[in-house]
Amino acid sequence: MAKFIPYRNLSKKNRRAMDLEKRGTWGEVNPITRRAERSDTYSRSKENRRWQAEAHKEHANRGGFVAGASSAAA
Repeated sequence: MAKFIPYRNLSKKNRRAMDLEKRGTWGEVNPITRRAERSDTYSRSKENRRWQAEAHKEHANRGGFVAGASSAAA
């Protein structure tokens, strides 16, 4: 039979092994708290995506149509 050694007197390696044996798993539960974002808060990444989309639309509009020129007048 193994001699009893108090937890605080165990080596760091043995304490870690003992702790790992005691720990369980969360199973199917994900412990991260999730919540819906508020719609009225400022989001820098969302704002950057909006600016890029607007810039892309402007660029496409400028290249596709030239004011005052017609394709039949050549």
